[in-house]
Amino acid sequence: LMKAKIKAELSEEKYKQLFDNTLDHIFILEVTSDKRFKVLEVNPIQAKESGMLIPGYYVEDCLDQETAGILIRNYRRCVEERTALIYEREFYGQIFLTHLLPVRDNNGTIYRIIGIAHNITKERALTEELVQKNETLIHLNADLLAAKKRAEESDQLKTAFLQNISHEIRTPINSIIGFSNLLNEPDISSEKRTGFIDIIQNSSHQLLTIISDILSIAFIETGQEKIIESEIDLNELMSQLYDRFLQTANTKQISLRYVPNKTVKEAIILSDRNKLIDVLSNLLGNAFKFTKDGYVTFGYLIKNKDIEFYVEDTGIGIAADMQEEIFKRFRQVEQSSSRAYGGAGLGLSISKSYIELLGGHIWLSSELGKGSSFYFTIPYKKAMPEAIPETMPFQLAQEQHPNEAKTILVAEDEDSNFLLIKELLSNTSFNILRAINGQEAIDVCKTTPSIDIVLMDIKMPVMDGYEATRQIKAFLPNLPIIAQTAYFLESDKNKAFESGCNDFVSKPFNKNIFLSKINTYLWSA
Repeated sequence: LMKAKIKAELSEEKYKQLFDNTLDHIFILEVTSDKRFKVLEVNPIQAKESGMLIPGYYVEDCLDQETAGILIRNYRRCVEERTALIYEREFYGQIFLTHLLPVRDNNGTIYRIIGIAHNITKERALTEELVQKNETLIHLNADLLAAKKRAEESDQLKTAFLQNISHEIRTPINSIIGFSNLLNEPDISSEKRTGFIDIIQNSSHQLLTIISDILSIAFIETGQEKIIESEIDLNELMSQLYDRFLQTANTKQISLRYVPNKTVKEAIILSDRNKLIDVLSNLLGNAFKFTKDGYVTFGYLIKNKDIEFYVEDTGIGIAADMQEEIFKRFRQVEQSSSRAYGGAGLGLSISKSYIELLGGHIWLSSELGKGSSFYFTIPYKKAMPEAIPETMPFQLAQEQHPNEAKTILVAEDEDSNFLLIKELLSNTSFNILRAINGQEAIDVCKTTPSIDIVLMDIKMPVMDGYEATRQIKAFLPNLPIIAQTAYFLESDKNKAFESGCNDFVSKPFNKNIFLSKINTYLWSA
């Protein structure tokens, strides 16, 4: 008996230590005869951290009605089902995982309930944090996979683009070199010579277009492309495009239809003329490229605050899944090496960028085998028609002043470019001088007071054209200086004007524009 007593006391002490020191909340409830639940005992941690249950009180007297109701329903369920019960509940901002253990007497009647509540608030917060991080990692992984797929697709597109652009560049170069060599054949007929020259010129324009497209994409991507607004007569511009593409239409035996807008006074607008021409030229060029028979129609409508342009054709059409893709860079409807239609595949991407820069948008409707209709808008900015100067046909003023010999200084370091300028002026009586760098141009101007105009190249050794112009203008402020350069950004043009240049021409030269600028400054008086 003593041993049993000592064993019982040790067991009671062990459980008392567990009861008093555990970090879980432990409580013992008495199940009264009237099925109520009275708190017999709670461990210290429960009393300290929660204080929800108070020994000697019924559960409904310890808590608010809602919380007490939730607990009592679980206690009754434990008694009625005569089994242990586990449930999770949030009480006063804390989350508890509670185990209810029914205690039976010798008759099997449940007369007590022992509850053990484990505070899982921190664990739940950590779990939710881990779940969120896991979801973030899942989304990040999905994004990385999508980015990887896009990168692989981009690499494939760029590879296809480089292969295509290499072909598009080499093709006109091959024609230029090949037919240039044939021009040296002594027994070539005049008819063949004329035909070869036409091929060389067409190939040169084709090559220049490709290079300009590549440069335009680069300028767009770097944000260097700017809008330069001027007054435009839309009816005149559309008529010029009609005349320009009429020969193509006649050659392909396709009907070209232009629907003029009769509201002449409303046709004078403010916009970027060059970009508008580029977009319409690209859409019309594509329409003719992909149309074998039928018609190409274009025109515009003024709709409230916008001008809506359209180009329609009866060509091959565009599949629905490609109608968005064709506006992306490096994308074409045809990607294989057996493409039936040429082109670098940059035109629509450039056009879309230009239209967005102008403040509009572009879209299309198309069906395979039934043609395509492209539409785009730009803001309608009406201008006064009186402000647009009349366009006079070019006539070299030298012919009107045969006795007035003029001296022109050409500052140009490249021999081929100087020879071209000299050839363009070959039918005149101009006295042509040359300087091969900026410093030499300054020296010639100082020693030759009879110089009437300077054609100043911008990129030269020793001293560039910008600095040479500034120094020349310091001692000859009234001497006209025209910048001539392969640079064609608007910022380059502005820099030339800031340095003192009176005008600007881009290489390759357009003969009429080049001569008309000289004409303006030599005989402007």
